[in-house]
Amino acid sequence: MRTVRLRLSLHWAVLGTVLIVAMTVYAHILWEAAFEEVSGDEERELLSKKSVRQDEEEEYTQTSAVVLLQNETEFRETGRNLAEYNPEEDDLTSAQERLQKRRRWIQSVCRHLHHKEPVEKTARNSFNYFFDYRAAVCPIPKSGSSTWREHLRIVNRGPHPSVPIFQDLRLIKIQRQPIKKIMRQLSQTTKIITVRHPLTRLVSLLFRSKFNKGMPLRAYSPKSEEERRKKKAGFSWSDNFYAFWLPALHANNMLPTDFHRDLNLTSPLDPDIRYNTSVYTAIYWRVRPRINFNQFMKLVVSSHKEGKANPHWDTYYNRCSPCRFDYDYVTHIENARGRPQVRIQSVGSSFEADLGRELLEDSL
Repeated sequence: MRTVRLRLSLHWAVLGTVLIVAMTVYAHILWEAAFEEVSGDEERELLSKKSVRQDEEEEYTQTSAVVLLQNETEFRETGRNLAEYNPEEDDLTSAQERLQKRRRWIQSVCRHLHHKEPVEKTARNSFNYFFDYRAAVCPIPKSGSSTWREHLRIVNRGPHPSVPIFQDLRLIKIQRQPIKKIMRQLSQTTKIITVRHPLTRLVSLLFRSKFNKGMPLRAYSPKSEEERRKKKAGFSWSDNFYAFWLPALHANNMLPTDFHRDLNLTSPLDPDIRYNTSVYTAIYWRVRPRINFNQFMKLVVSSHKEGKANPHWDTYYNRCSPCRFDYDYVTHIENARGRPQVRIQSVGSSFEADLGRELLEDSL
């Protein structure tokens, strides 16, 4: 009798265990089905948002390309009926012929364009001079301007690398002259300009150097700033925040609307205002800025539309007025090879630059 009862108990125990396992499996199946349904909804929602975001980013990118290549588009449109310049012919012609061809091409295109170039601003603020020679260069940011500054320091024997070129007292003296005198001097001066493709200029150096390739931007370090200033002139951390990072945050609506109250400011943050380092530091630790390429492009487009383009991505005609100044040397940074050594020789009152056929001829 006891044996029968024991067997029944075991049967009921096994049956109960099976039922529990079955219910657990069934509940798990129901849970997975519900999770898959929710996940599917979430995934569809995420894909929808991603599609909208991609459309917006594509629109920003396309718009920026239109703005940045505006000159090139007009260049091609107005040059259809002209004898177009063919870069492939460069290998078959001498450096002098190439220079003449580039000058003629600029002149022919300029006759069909109607840009209002800031001639006086260019003459007074954009040219840097080789003081002992009748030569001047209009350096364009991210188109070899740093290399030109190095050459200027070497040839002019100063100023010290820790002093910006524009603070050279000799340059300031020239800039303070009456504009007519400056223009007369420039008409008798050999003028140089170095250019590069606008998108290459924008992406390869500017986005990488100023926005850290889209990675998190660096924090403020007083010790590093002090050491850097002793060695070399250039943008400080606060300069970068004022000129690049805060405008990018503002253009992309990445700043809290009431954030200025936390900073004890009476009005919302304005990218046109230069704040002290403590304000920028507070913004940095609150936002932890990281600007991707599309956000950077939105900054570029909006600044051009508002007429507030940063000099680093401003147009060539707005920086150097190529339609009003007859540049003797138009060099291409894409063709430069290595880091040329500058050797200057004076021939009478003219300027002869022998860059070892490395800067001029290799860049033509």
